[in-house]
Amino acid sequence: MQVLSTGQFLAWAFFCGEALALLMALAPGIPHDRPVWFGVNSLIIQWIIFGTLALIHMTHHGLSRLSSTAQMVAILILLLIVTATTLFFFNTILPVPLIPPGAPLQNLAVAGCGMALLLGLMSIGIIENHLRLQRLALQASQAQLQALQARIRPHFLFNTLNSAVALVRSEPARAENLLIDMADLFRSALSPASTITLAEEIDLCRRYIAIEQARFGDRLQTHWQLPDPLPALAIPPLCLQPLVENAVHHGVERSHGSSLIQIHARLEQDRMVIDIGNPLHAAGARHHHGHGVGLEAVRARLAAYSEQARLETWQADGHFHARLQLPLGDQVTTR
Repeated sequence: MQVLSTGQFLAWAFFCGEALALLMALAPGIPHDRPVWFGVNSLIIQWIIFGTLALIHMTHHGLSRLSSTAQMVAILILLLIVTATTLFFFNTILPVPLIPPGAPLQNLAVAGCGMALLLGLMSIGIIENHLRLQRLALQASQAQLQALQARIRPHFLFNTLNSAVALVRSEPARAENLLIDMADLFRSALSPASTITLAEEIDLCRRYIAIEQARFGDRLQTHWQLPDPLPALAIPPLCLQPLVENAVHHGVERSHGSSLIQIHARLEQDRMVIDIGNPLHAAGARHHHGHGVGLEAVRARLAAYSEQARLETWQADGHFHARLQLPLGDQVTTR
């Protein structure tokens, strides 16, 4: 239903209506002046088009509960009703009769139904073309996301395996937990699921930090500040973990001392805001462009998820900040 209220569709509907009015004015056997007949046809057709769209807008809640086929049938019925009402109304008030004097009103009804059917078929063609373009855009976006999911940094895998090997003899239980966390992380990265819960994404981040903790030890410090309880919000997978990974890579890996990664989340009216901050050391500041791959992947996921979702980044006071804004919509329950 949303496609019927877009500016592109309204413009197409208007120009198609004008084209139909012109064709009717140029048809052979017109008993009136053609410019006058074009003006009359244009007036009637535009009334029919936008009257039908107004009715669809007023009844869109009921129409949205129907199947696609039932929606098309209902819209055609509305179109016929508006067409009949408009034709009989203008046939009464216009000084130029829509049918020859003495001709039965059935002729007007037949002409109106034919015009409504033509308008309906043109509209269905426009809608189908628009939906086809949307499907192609979605397929392209999904292909891009799949490509981004495949870009798992090899050195992270090797570093994790090396850490696990180093712990196998001295701390076998810790090595086992490390490998389990890594398996969960990679399973999520390669999962075809379009959404996961916010709690699951945060748990994934904690597992990632536990993996890196085995490598960096006390050099990696984290501070979590989360709302309690968490909202039961469905979000795109791996929209937060890459930001935490970037923070660790640029804020800890490039430093020889202790570095604090801050992950703070808060509810703001109709959205969830999550801030991730990491210190920028000298090497990290010079090679800051390395943040780009993770940010690109997150922005691609957010674009496919919602127009209201945002990712903002900036540097201030020797720190790099990433702010993730996720719309709550109707998801207001908490856990």
